[in-house]
Amino acid sequence: MIPLRHINRFIYAFVLLMCPLLSTAQTAELDSVLSIIKYKSDTIRSIFDYVADEIQYDTEKAQMLRPSYQLNWSSKSIVLETIRRHKGVCEHYAELFNALLRRAGYESYTVSGYVRGPTKINDKLAHAWNAVRTSRGWYLYDPTWSSGTVDGNFQFVKDLNNTWYQVPPQEFILTHIPFDPIWQLLNPPLSNHQIKANDFSRGKSVNYNFQDSITTDISKPEKLALISRLTRIQSVGVTNKLIEQYAKILERNISYSTLSENLKLVNSSLSSVIIQYNIYITAKNKQFRKPQWSDPQLSTTMDLLKTNVRGCAALLETIKTQEPDAIRYLAELKTKISETEKSISHEDEFVNKYLSTKKPFRLSNFYKR
Repeated sequence: MIPLRHINRFIYAFVLLMCPLLSTAQTAELDSVLSIIKYKSDTIRSIFDYVADEIQYDTEKAQMLRPSYQLNWSSKSIVLETIRRHKGVCEHYAELFNALLRRAGYESYTVSGYVRGPTKINDKLAHAWNAVRTSRGWYLYDPTWSSGTVDGNFQFVKDLNNTWYQVPPQEFILTHIPFDPIWQLLNPPLSNHQIKANDFSRGKSVNYNFQDSITTDISKPEKLALISRLTRIQSVGVTNKLIEQYAKILERNISYSTLSENLKLVNSSLSSVIIQYNIYITAKNKQFRKPQWSDPQLSTTMDLLKTNVRGCAALLETIKTQEPDAIRYLAELKTKISETEKSISHEDEFVNKYLSTKKPFRLSNFYKR
């Protein structure tokens, strides 16, 4: 376990808020790593040096990557993969650094974006780095670029350096441009049009504070956070292919989130219908006597069952998607709703017949002739 003197006590609650879904295995792995780090006076520095030194850049993986992978990776699987393989590309360095800092109690985030060289913008592959809130404010870190270089033969050469440790936002923006302008950590953020034109001058901030924006953003439900992120990205300009691809991924994720919400609503509605239907069947099996069901109660129950199952079917018809898995699931749901509707219709006929029979002779409806 990380020594207590190296835990950021002031914001340790951040870990409890932002990392509640860490698996037991991942927590144990992170604690194991934190326990072997040689700590200096600066805990962030100690963790940064460990990641930059311990992880080897995986040139083979880098050559096989597609831009879409770097724009849409899974942080949970990457952290464990990096710890176990001690190899990776930029997102492996960034996600491990991020996970270790969070486990140690720091407010840290992995940031994705594109990079800018001395003469031009690289819009071929995305890059990943970190934003960390320290006792002295926000700084940016790139453990990948601090670990070494790739030579002309595309071989990794370990060359630890301090260049990309704790860089102020106004300097970092010259080389690292986040897709989401919130992570420029500037008031106000630069537009992608400015950056493309090599214009890094900033005007006065008008009703904008990146800290307030971050605080608001992390408290939003996932779908609203995705919509806000997409809006911010569009507001600063879609000026290259990587930004365009990232925006499309956000649009798709928003669509997935909407689809998921609608499917949950259909499932919830159908479950309620089935529960009520089973209550009715249980009462029918007891001939509506234990407990006693009144005629109005029977009639109302059937009306509700018919209305609600039709509502499920109508809601299902509003869901549109091109995703093969979702289409198959929608077909299964449609079949289930149709079967439920048929069962309710059959019971509705029974109830109508039951209620139209004089009370002394109603029991005869429960016996087959």
